[in-house]
Amino acid sequence: MRPSRRASPGRAGSPGSRLDLGVNLHAPEDRNTGPGVLGDAAHHGGVKSGRVAPIPEPWSLQMKLRLIPVVVLAVAAPAAGQQHQMQHEMQHEGDHVVAAIRSIFTGVKTNLMRAAEAMPEENYAFAPTPEVRTFGKLIGHVANANYSYCAGALGEASPNKANIEEAVTDKAGLVKALQESFTYCDRAFAIDDMQAMQMNGQRMRLWNLVQNTSHDNEHYGNVVTYMRLKGLTPPSSMGR
Repeated sequence: MRPSRRASPGRAGSPGSRLDLGVNLHAPEDRNTGPGVLGDAAHHGGVKSGRVAPIPEPWSLQMKLRLIPVVVLAVAAPAAGQQHQMQHEMQHEGDHVVAAIRSIFTGVKTNLMRAAEAMPEENYAFAPTPEVRTFGKLIGHVANANYSYCAGALGEASPNKANIEEAVTDKAGLVKALQESFTYCDRAFAIDDMQAMQMNGQRMRLWNLVQNTSHDNEHYGNVVTYMRLKGLTPPSSMGR
């Protein structure tokens, strides 16, 4: 008898044969194909070791990249609206930032004026060492700086055309000059937050308010030392 012919295991369509198209219909989908699989598939026409390159998903990289401008606009539009709203609220709800600085400025202004008035006339020529300013020159220096910084905050030229530190030597004249400089600065510290955020040259107008307050406090510290050396109680320590 002739032996029965068996179907070749590699021939498609024969009974018991396996159709090898690179797709396993019974295995779970494998989404963790590495770059090596994609590279080999592309090199061999899409087939290697029974696998083919995965079909691109609907959300391809190109589609995602095209969505980036849309997402940016969607995020930026509300942000711009919120910034505009914040600026509007700052303009109409007061001057919280300037008010905070103004309260510190008012304190040091009061202390400096009271110190200038309390120091006797004869002590205006006093200097602890030859290398530092006399008390009178210190008061004149503060007055000069007040005009300079506050003019910057107001965005205008300083009305002070004299060097008070050198031109005025008597107590009455220096106390008057100091008071007038503080009166001028009161205008600067009356601006609102929106105005303070504006630029004046290379610096924000707010910088001048902060720097003026810092400068006044720095030299009030000097004034305290001068007064203590003369046996006087500084205004900030009175009543303690």
